[in-house]
Amino acid sequence: MNEVLKALQQHMTAMGLEYEFETYTGEKNPYWIGEYYGAQDSDEGGYMTHSPLLTGFAIGAKAELYDQADRARKYFQNGATMQVDDTSVACWVQAVMAIPQETEELTKIQITLKVQTWERC
Repeated sequence: MNEVLKALQQHMTAMGLEYEFETYTGEKNPYWIGEYYGAQDSDEGGYMTHSPLLTGFAIGAKAELYDQADRARKYFQNGATMQVDDTSVACWVQAVMAIPQETEELTKIQITLKVQTWERC
């Protein structure tokens, strides 16, 4: 799990997106938070599959949030890989969707990722 969280932090930083895990404590707008819901064994090859969520929020900066979501979609669409300690981490985008809100000022977009990890032999 830690490898996935470290990789996501590094990928979001590489894209220039304001990001924190679970709770955003900064002041920038728009911003992204990550959520993690566990892993499952994929196959006999030792892969683990994870499905983290990236959720973007903007107050009055709708166009900028949509631009950032598109940047993330393009970044992950063909797979983004990195080595974290002794673990390889590969991330792909599964879905991007806008989440309707009750107020016009708040915009929320959710990106579902598929992440596979495996340790070096």
